[in-house]
Amino acid sequence: MRRAFAVLAVLILAVVPISIAESDGSDPEIQKIRWSENTLYHFVGTARHSGELNGWLYDEMGLFVYPLGQDSSMEAYITNPQKNTPERGLNRIVEGVQYDVYSTSTDLWDFNYSGYDVVKSKYEYTIHVREKTVDNLNVVKLKVGGKDTDYYRLVYNGTEKTTKYADTGVWYTLNHQEDSGYYSLFCYDSTGVYIEAEIQLVVKEFQGSPYLYIGLCIVITALVAISIAICGRKPNL
Repeated sequence: MRRAFAVLAVLILAVVPISIAESDGSDPEIQKIRWSENTLYHFVGTARHSGELNGWLYDEMGLFVYPLGQDSSMEAYITNPQKNTPERGLNRIVEGVQYDVYSTSTDLWDFNYSGYDVVKSKYEYTIHVREKTVDNLNVVKLKVGGKDTDYYRLVYNGTEKTTKYADTGVWYTLNHQEDSGYYSLFCYDSTGVYIEAEIQLVVKEFQGSPYLYIGLCIVITALVAISIAICGRKPNL
């Protein structure tokens, strides 16, 4: 009897993990996403001097400078930030010339200007987990301020806001919550126009009640415990 039970338990434990591994073993498509943690401003400014604009201003200060009236690529980005990429613009300015200037800062000493407009508020990339589904998220690559980084924060925005400190290259499970909140990504020290990431997102739908999966996990755990208890007993002499 003990031998038969042990064989049955081993068979169950062998078959179930294989089926799970097959479903998780796929290589989902990588998609590029963006979000911004800063407000983008625009003004028409007159250059105070002639010279080069330091390269770090583009990434770390979110500075984009265009000849007057030639900022269509930035306007396209503002309209659809997930699909359009703004051109870098100029890296040299000439004293006394007017430019279309976009920046996440309103304190730029390179230009004289009287005022500015808010053209793009900060925005999120949101993940809503539907009922009877679970989402698996892997941030493959993350670029902040033009530089690669390995860390981000996975934030749940619901009745209670929670934050998980996360690493790139690691899969995280996002569960459906009854308060209809959503998940978003957040980084540190970003002053650029946007943050860009490459992610893999797998949505798994429960066929029937999700409690079936939970029940299977409980049964498997119980089988392991019983098998150890039975097979681990000393033989009766």
